Amino acid sequence: MDDYIKSLLKDFFEEAFDMLDRLEQNILILDKDRNNTDAVQEIFRAVHTLKGSAGAVELFDTQKYAHRFEDLLDLIRNNEIKVDDKTIDILLKGIDILKELINSASEEKEYSGNIEEDIKNLDAFKNSKLGSSSSESPKETSNNLNISGDSNSVSSGKYDNLNFDNSVLDTIRENAEDGVKTKLVFVKFNSESPMKTVGGVQVYVGLKDCGEIIASVPPLQNLEGDEFYQNVIYVLETVEEDDKIINDITLPEITEEIKIEEFILEEYEKFLEDKKNKEIQKSQEAQSTKSKNEKDGKHERQSSFLRVESDRIDDMMNQVGELVTNKSSYEQYDDDLTAYSKVIGNGINDIRKYYKDSVIQILRKLEYYASKKEIKDLRNTYIDGFNEKLNDLAKMEEDFKYTLDKFRTSYQLLTRVTNDLQETVMKIRMLPIAQTFNRFPRLIRDLSRDLGKEVKLEMSGEETELDKSVIEVLVDPLIHIVRNAMDHGIEMPEERIRAGKPREGIISLNASHNGNLIVIKISDDGKGMSPQKIFESAVKKGLVSADAKLTEKQMLEFIFAPGFSTASKVTNLSGRGVGMDVVKKSLDKINGTVGIETELGKGSTFFLRIPLTVAIIQALIVDSEKEYYAIPINSISETLKINVSDIQNLEGTEVIKIREDVINVLSVKELFKLPARYENNIKSYYAVILASEEKKVALLVNNLIGEQDIVIKTLKDRVTRVEGISGATILGDGTVSFILDIQTIVGLGTKRIIERGKFSKKPTSKNELRNFIDRLKNNQIPEANI
Repeated sequence: MDDYIKSLLKDFFEEAFDMLDRLEQNILILDKDRNNTDAVQEIFRAVHTLKGSAGAVELFDTQKYAHRFEDLLDLIRNNEIKVDDKTIDILLKGIDILKELINSASEEKEYSGNIEEDIKNLDAFKNSKLGSSSSESPKETSNNLNISGDSNSVSSGKYDNLNFDNSVLDTIRENAEDGVKTKLVFVKFNSESPMKTVGGVQVYVGLKDCGEIIASVPPLQNLEGDEFYQNVIYVLETVEEDDKIINDITLPEITEEIKIEEFILEEYEKFLEDKKNKEIQKSQEAQSTKSKNEKDGKHERQSSFLRVESDRIDDMMNQVGELVTNKSSYEQYDDDLTAYSKVIGNGINDIRKYYKDSVIQILRKLEYYASKKEIKDLRNTYIDGFNEKLNDLAKMEEDFKYTLDKFRTSYQLLTRVTNDLQETVMKIRMLPIAQTFNRFPRLIRDLSRDLGKEVKLEMSGEETELDKSVIEVLVDPLIHIVRNAMDHGIEMPEERIRAGKPREGIISLNASHNGNLIVIKISDDGKGMSPQKIFESAVKKGLVSADAKLTEKQMLEFIFAPGFSTASKVTNLSGRGVGMDVVKKSLDKINGTVGIETELGKGSTFFLRIPLTVAIIQALIVDSEKEYYAIPINSISETLKINVSDIQNLEGTEVIKIREDVINVLSVKELFKLPARYENNIKSYYAVILASEEKKVALLVNNLIGEQDIVIKTLKDRVTRVEGISGATILGDGTVSFILDIQTIVGLGTKRIIERGKFSKKPTSKNELRNFIDRLKNNQIPEANI
């Protein structure tokens, strides 16, 4: 393969994968609407284009299979093969083979299958369908069996299913010269007969006594199989009369109708020529339309779209991140210069007052040694001179303020341009979630057939856009949830009917915006989940003690534990406990959360809440022992200032009461074991209330610095092993700030505080605990000073 071909391959792979996705979608459309000719035409054009493109880049196996696949599609679009379940299956199988061929080529690996065997299977299906096509269409059968016999008519239909090679035609021509006639024997078999599958062979044997059978449609090997063909055509070389032939092959209760017509070679050859001319004309019209569409489409694509490698977008995103960091530094400079301006102004005022007061005091003391007039003149001279110098300073102050205003104007322009550039680059990275949703119709169809269930997939919100990196992480969680809904949620049709439900179950996928988050809902109308059953399984696996008092929501959370499963047996879909924990871990990577609502007999709904992007986020910068930490804004419920006296102790666990909620308290200093850099007798803290999956923790810090757009930087493995840290960012002044992992901290909060309580010098007594509960009930615990 030369360098030129290699340079074409990258574009080919990108286009081929997009084309295969569209192919699969159109096949699934055809599955729902078997008469959708537009879908058939789209499929045919795409495979035709793929065949040509594969040949251009020397992927000859792909080209060869696509060519045979195109032959099958051509028969379908010409109504020579009927679209049924088996046809849809073979089309989807063909797409899978093409995907594997192209995947193997893109990874420079050998194709794992056998391309010749794949082609043979495709041809065998095509031949079997051609052989049985007349039996699948009663109208066509009627035409074949009731022809007019007019020798001048080549459109009567008697030759439609015949496609002889040259050797057969030569035999017919030689026998005609010897006076032997060639006859077409049309036989329709009784579909109600218990012997229907062997009727074709019985008639074949009977006809052999009347002459020589040179062909049959379908072929003899098909007739010898278990499949029933209602209409069969036998091509017979014979000198016998028609009545005798009919009498010899009539089988009571097996043959339903028999018709014999003479095969006229000249008539057949004229039929073939007309058919070929029509196909050429149709092909030319299709090619002309295709060329025009491709030309128009190409022009439109060139004017509207530009294909760019994702790595380049990522590089641009990194550069925008640096720009955002620099913008933050200018913001810091603006604040500093504004503060300096105030200091200069205040300093000038202080100098003016100080020197004015000082001169007056000195001159008053000199009044004893000189006349008042001399003192007065001297005072005025000094004050005037000093005021002149102060005015010079004031002018400098005005010039500084003017320069500061120009700097601020330039900074505001930089901020606007940076924000616009950031938004533009973010939009470039955004992709509709449809490209993830679109793989589920095929998954639902395949699983429905494997499980024997009837399931309808409903999708909405496919236009909702997410960051490319987020979409890539979402694929596995969604697949696991949908597979679980199919296996555990949706009941068998008979079971649904007994429960008063429709036979067909429903799984729905919905995506929508909610502030800075995307909410994805995966619902089913199946049997729902039993929190008690989940709890009992958790007890058996040692995940919780049997006497634990848990809410239903807490019980449901056990399904996310590694290795957890309620399945009674291991199947291809479930039972190994490696599904839902993958959902949890994948969402943790992108700071997402998952929630569950379920009702027995009604179904279940999973809620995935995901940030729009994981590249640049808004964060609150906090100070703990003069170390800076960044907290994602969307994880903060509220912030407040509390006194040390607001913190209560419950069995070694510190809590605060905020309105009606009692919330555990966790200090950043203790969480990360920071050395004390502030004075020990601190009387107040700032409490940042963090919320994750309806759990809350009050995180204590010394100061709130402010909100910033921060660029998330991933950390190396050694650092990421620190619990509670998900990444880092660089602030405007160049300071490195760690980004807190909110879900981990909320989970660690109770654990760390309880461990601290174990070493309390004075453990809480039962009486103290009772008093605390009484005070809580009587609203006597002071609320935090908000």
